[in-house]
Amino acid sequence: MSSNVACSRVYALWRSARPPFLLLTVMVMALTFSAIGPSAPVVEWGLVFSLALAAHLSVNWLNEYDDARSGLDGLTAKTPFSGGSGALQACPDAVGWVLRAGWFLVGFIAAAGLFLALTRQGELIWFGLAGLGLVVFYTSHLTRRPFAMLIAPGLAFGPVMMLGTEFLLQGQISMAMLLLALMMFFLVNNLLLLNQFPDVAADARVGRLTLPMQLGTQASATVFVQSLGLAYAVLATAILSEVLPPSAALGFITMLLAAPLGWRVLRDHRNLTRLKAVLGWNVVVVLLTPALVATGLWMGKMI
Repeated sequence: MSSNVACSRVYALWRSARPPFLLLTVMVMALTFSAIGPSAPVVEWGLVFSLALAAHLSVNWLNEYDDARSGLDGLTAKTPFSGGSGALQACPDAVGWVLRAGWFLVGFIAAAGLFLALTRQGELIWFGLAGLGLVVFYTSHLTRRPFAMLIAPGLAFGPVMMLGTEFLLQGQISMAMLLLALMMFFLVNNLLLLNQFPDVAADARVGRLTLPMQLGTQASATVFVQSLGLAYAVLATAILSEVLPPSAALGFITMLLAAPLGWRVLRDHRNLTRLKAVLGWNVVVVLLTPALVATGLWMGKMI
């Protein structure tokens, strides 16, 4: 084996991890940490963050492997936000590496989760099983069930990741975290939903069944806009009911982008060229909203 081949495999493994997408885990955990506050030891924060990042990495690697094996990534039109990384098309020899890396992290998460359930809170096992199920079965099974595929990303990054973290560190689930997790549930669902629009033809050729394929792009665009509105409605409810401080309203700044985004999706749901131009808007809304709410929560603690 030449060093060039080895280096290309390592690079393919890195690209298959989809590093820019891992920012979602960073923002979700930042929001979670800001809501809990600095009450847990730094070591525990680090452990929880490592498990969350490992879960995101593993699902990315397993998804890349499955899409390469099915040929899907060779059929999709690549954008910076959809269509896969293209790493395994450029370096087919790395397919096995990616599969093994994905399953290694699944094993690590399972072992760490079982240890925490046995030593800390037995009920954590349910969060662990839900998270593992979403990681392992997302690409192989849930992508063939449109409504399950719609809610799976939001469940993983909202209720499972955020509520599981609070339960581990605090031994309870607060109303504030429940509402924040619900807000992220809607936002993250939308992140994956909009990315499915350009891939309808390619997904159909490999046996996937997404919401735009099941309901059509017009109805799916309506679901997108409704979910966007519900995310902000949950945030408003949390602030008005004084579950969150008024400073959390910083999150509403992203409505300046979300409002025209929703209008563009409704208008251009059949025009893939125009729709691809706003995929980045959606990413900014999903990443910036929790970042701003987290900032607002820290500000509220300092006042």
